[in-house]
Formats: sequence, structure tokens, C-alpha cells
Amino acid sequence: RRRVEETIGLLLAALGHVRVELEPADAEVWLDGEPAVWAASGELLAEGGEHTLEVKAPGYVTSRQSLVVSVPPAGDPSAAKTRPAPSPRVASSAPSLPLVRIVLQRLPPPRLVVSVSGVPARVAVGVWVDGRAVGTAPWSGHLEPGRRSVRVTAEGFEPSERRVEAIEGHELRLDIVLERSRAMGQMRLSTGHADASIWIDGRRVGEGSFEGPLPAGVHEIVVRKDGYEPGRRTVELRAGERRVLDVEPTRSGVSP
Repeated sequence: RRRVEETIGLLLAALGHVRVELEPADAEVWLDGEPAVWAASGELLAEGGEHTLEVKAPGYVTSRQSLVVSVPPAGDPSAAKTRPAPSPRVASSAPSLPLVRIVLQRLPPPRLVVSVSGVPARVAVGVWVDGRAVGTAPWSGHLEPGRRSVRVTAEGFEPSERRVEAIEGHELRLDIVLERSRAMGQMRLSTGHADASIWIDGRRVGEGSFEGPLPAGVHEIVVRKDGYEPGRRTVELRAGERRVLDVEPTRSGVSP
């Protein structure tokens, strides 16, 4: 056993001892891509030469820097000395061993950018995060890290909800296309005249015939043709209803 201890002592004497102070104290330390090895007295152990020192912790920016370790000559009882590469985060001040002090910087909070299309500019689009209104689209702002619910709403359009993972130091971009509300009906309209113009709620929608979706509710239909009195109908279209209509203009002077 004594021989084993002597061998271990010789091996340790051939290594440099590095005093390391960390903030946060529980940060992980890696040397040349491998977990660091520590002496019983708490110093980092490393062979002589240049090494890559990496310190990381959740929620912090990882630190990577060079560290040059010098090992004392054989038989020198003094502790090994280290010379860290120049870095604003490293300070060397100790009577026996240089001190390597690394302070990790916190990652910035997650940032969310929301843009919405498919909605007229005059319609306000609300943005909600975790059930709380945060503004109107386009919107950007910071989030708490973790799983988040993002919801956008606009009058006359189906709301859209997304689940996102907010990670410190990352920016999330959501480009959302809203679709009109499903509170719609379907209308099929014929006029009996291929050149008759069709107007619904004051907007010209076609000639001769029309087929397409309309919002549920009351609609004014007018069919016009030169030399004819306009045909008019007021209809109420229910959500999900499919309505088939014949609206024809009448010859001038002829009662419909």
C-alpha cells in the first residue's frame, strides 16, 4: 500500500495544481473536452502545457479560454504554478498558487416576435401569452423561460394558439396566418342572365351566377341588368347553411 501511495504521490507531483473560483459555484468545469479532475484539496489537476478550460451552467453563457499550466521541476517541493491566458474574467492573486476566477454572465431572457397575416390592417389582432393580454400584432417582447402558450385573436377570424419552448438566449419568431371565422354559410345564386351583375351587401361579386362563402347573418342581394328592373332579395344565412337562390331582374314595366 505504501508503494501505491508513493506512486500516486509521484503522479500528482507531475501535475499542475490550479486554484479555481467559480460564479455560480456549482458551474461545471471541463478541461480539453473532458470533465475536470480535482485534487482532494480542491485544486484543478492538469498536465503541464496549454489547455482549453470550459465552464458552463444552465442559464449562463459558457466560458471558454486557454490555460497554460507549468509544472515545477522534479524535486521542487513548492506547488505548481499556473499562468492563465489573458482574459477579463481571470485574476491571479495568491501567495502560493495563482487564482483563476471565472464569473459566468447570465443569458438574456427569451424573446418572442409575433407577426400575423390574412387580416385586414384595420382589424386589431390581440396577442396573449399564458392567458394574459400583452399587446397587438405585430408584437415583440421578453418571456419567462419554459413552456409558453401564445394565442392571437381578431374579430371575425378563428383564433390561433401555439405552444412554444422559451429558451434563454434565444429569439422565437411566430408568423401566424389567421383564417376567417367558421361562422360562415355557403350561397349559390343564379340570375337567369349571363350578363346580369350580382351585388351582395353593396359589393359586386360576379356576373350571371355566384357561388361562395358568406358570413352568417342578413345579406342584401341585388341583381342588375341593362333594360331591366333590379331583382332584390334580403336573406338570412345561418352558420353552416348552404342556400340556393334564384334572383332575376324583371323587364322594365313588368311586375315580378
